[in-house]
Amino acid sequence: MAQAREERTQMLSEARKMGEKIVTKAKEDTKLIADKDDSEALQQIEQQKQAAMAEVKNEIGSLAIYCSRKNIAQQIGHYRRSKQLHQHC
Repeated sequence: MAQAREERTQMLSEARKMGEKIVTKAKEDTKLIADKDDSEALQQIEQQKQAAMAEVKNEIGSLAIYCSRKNIAQQIGHYRRSKQLHQHC
């Protein structure tokens, strides 16, 4: 009877240790998955940031070209009017 109790105690102890190992492994696996998800999320955010920056740069370039064209057109207009005034004088 004492031997059966000792075997039972030993089996329970081993089961407890095995359960702790399983829980520890599950926690480690969960952390690895979470870290991977965080890393992937950060990479995706960085890619979106780069895409947004490229879009902003393109828009700024387009606006700069538009403003330059408008400025050049105004300068040409002023030049033509100035030239016409000088021809009439």
